[in-house]
Parts: sequence; C-alpha cells; structure tokens
Amino acid sequence: IGILATISMQISSMQANSLARHNTEAAARAVSVVEALKPLRFNDDALAPGDHDLSRSDDPYSINYSVEQNAIVSGSKSIRVTVGWMDGSIQKRVNIDYLIPDTI
Repeated sequence: IGILATISMQISSMQANSLARHNTEAAARAVSVVEALKPLRFNDDALAPGDHDLSRSDDPYSINYSVEQNAIVSGSKSIRVTVGWMDGSIQKRVNIDYLIPDTI
C-alpha cells in the first residue's frame, strides 16, 4: 500500500510540473506578444480593432489577441492576448490584458 501511495504522489507531482511548465511557457509567449505591440504607433494595423491570430500549424500553442478601442478608457485600446494549448482533452489558456493610451 505504501508503494502505491508513493507512485500516486509521483504521478500527481509530474502532472503538476507539466501544468506549471505549460503555464510558464504560455505566459512567456503572451508577454512576448505584448512586448512586440508596445512600441507600435496607436494607429498601426497590428493594433486595429478586432481579432488577430498569430498561431502556427507547427506550434502546440495557439496565440491570438483582440483589440478593442475605447473599451475601458476613452482614447485607449484594450488588448487581450490569449495563449492556449491542449492538456490531454482539456483546453487550457493564459490571458494577459494590456491597455495602450493614445499619447501625442
């Protein structure tokens, strides 16, 4: 019984480590997208309102972001970056929200 309990703990630990690794990777990718969008001009095409898909067919992570103008504060754009992946049959995702002001 002790060996079974130890094996069960090892499996749980491996699953938790896998989830932590995926969360960290997804967060890093989302931050990378935000960092790429930060220096763009307010009226750049990449910051046009709507959904923008950055996913690649050879990547297990789906990456997209949506832009809403004046959603939170007038004269700003709200950006939500979403990085998703499949964990077995369960869809997981990390979201990062960022606000860009229209500075002159």
